[in-house]
Amino acid sequence: MKKYILGVLMFASIWACSKEDWPDNSAPERNWLAPEEGATDEISVLRREFHDRNGIYLLFSDTLGIRENKTLTGETVYDYQILGYDMTTPAWSQDSFSYQYYTNHDKRKKAVEFVEDCILPNISNLFWPNAVLLLDRLEYFKYVMFDENWDWFDDYVLLNLTCQNKLQAMVFGIGDVTEKTEEEKEAMKNEILQVMVSEKVSLLPAKDMELFYSYSNEWYNVNGYVITDAGHTFEELGLLAKLEDNGSISTTSKEYDLAAFIERIFTISKDEFYAQFQSSPLIISKMEALVSVLQKYGVNIYTEE
Repeated sequence: MKKYILGVLMFASIWACSKEDWPDNSAPERNWLAPEEGATDEISVLRREFHDRNGIYLLFSDTLGIRENKTLTGETVYDYQILGYDMTTPAWSQDSFSYQYYTNHDKRKKAVEFVEDCILPNISNLFWPNAVLLLDRLEYFKYVMFDENWDWFDDYVLLNLTCQNKLQAMVFGIGDVTEKTEEEKEAMKNEILQVMVSEKVSLLPAKDMELFYSYSNEWYNVNGYVITDAGHTFEELGLLAKLEDNGSISTTSKEYDLAAFIERIFTISKDEFYAQFQSSPLIISKMEALVSVLQKYGVNIYTEE
């Protein structure tokens, strides 16, 4: 009984405090994706000018800022505003990412120039993200249980990625642009464009995608072994096969089929595509249908003569 009485007295003492006794944490919420208003340091100026030119928020860290609050006891606590959680790794995954930030401002500016000169002009703003985080390195630690020979591995493999999507922004691992060859910059550009298209392609009108899907409609969501056991090949049916990590052939959905084609057209040239699939007319027809739609909506892909 004493415990209950003590609890009631504590609650009553708190409730009895006058309005003036409560801490004032009513500061207006700021836009954490934008630099602090009035900031004149070189990074804030670079970020602000980039947004003014393109309408995209520019970040160089996933820690967006710190908000100071007061508790009832007068203690100061700090609320760290962090960029939204990772969208590419499920909660149960053992994989992880590491962000290596720029420490050199010239490298930052070169990365920004690369985005404005090589990325944005090649894709319409329909596909642009709300914000981009530019990094010196985007490291992916992938957990591997078995190696390529199916021997027990049980360790992590470090991969340097170019692009990752998060809830509030896209992350670009640009690095030092001045140290990259033209071929490396071209590959980086295409990998980023591929992810940007993949993230927003679902916004395109369904009617525009009807021709692409029509070539393989009856084979979507059919188990891969059913297809091969019937004597068909994936390419014969206009499908790009997916081999799972365990060696099994997956069911081919519309979503995977589209993703596989997007990945392929941003990985190889138009001439290479025709050469690779010259004996698969449905693959060629689907590529041409997809490229036509993407070009219609401002994606600069396979436009070379």
